[in-house]
Amino acid sequence: MDGAQRTDLTIRGSVLESDMNEVLTLIKLLIPEDGHLGSFKEYDRVYKSGLDSNSKSNPIRVCFPLNSDPNHFPQYNLIYSGVIDRRTEAPCMKRPVIHAVCSTDPAPMLEWLGCEFRYEYVRNGYRFQTSSGYKVELYEVLKLIEHRNPKLTRKLIFSESIQDMESDISSGPYWILEISADVSITSSKSIAGDLQSFMKRLAPKVVPSSNV
Repeated sequence: MDGAQRTDLTIRGSVLESDMNEVLTLIKLLIPEDGHLGSFKEYDRVYKSGLDSNSKSNPIRVCFPLNSDPNHFPQYNLIYSGVIDRRTEAPCMKRPVIHAVCSTDPAPMLEWLGCEFRYEYVRNGYRFQTSSGYKVELYEVLKLIEHRNPKLTRKLIFSESIQDMESDISSGPYWILEISADVSITSSKSIAGDLQSFMKRLAPKVVPSSNV
């Protein structure tokens, strides 16, 4: 298992499902073609550390690609999100992240260590990378019909929500736009301006989330 620590700066927004195709087209126009990374479908399970009393502040996420290349052995991503830096001006969110790639499912190890399973969902959408190296994801959150069976999912209805790690932005028939950058070395203040500027170019179809 290989791991690395970084500091992520993230901004999120919601998109009505009826506006998704228009927003997707705008993103493709704003980002050069070599930054179009294609579609993704990912099964996410969220755990709480046995040493952490707050289930939302330090989530541990196990991510598994459902549409990986059949010629390559699929890998699991283990992501631990640290405490949010409250000095960062909303709607941007800054927090340390430890990311590890695993060749086998790390969930049994987490449960053996006393981590508590909290919830699960499938993210289905599109991934991009800007010329500045920022990651852009436009995705919907799908609810599992059967526990731990990511092959059986359905869309959320308006009154439902799946507890997201920082907010309830996933509630209802919305897509989520997420823009993030690694600010471990560079100035987070200047990058925050870049992320917000990109988000504003997609307004009013994308509404930034203030509940982070």
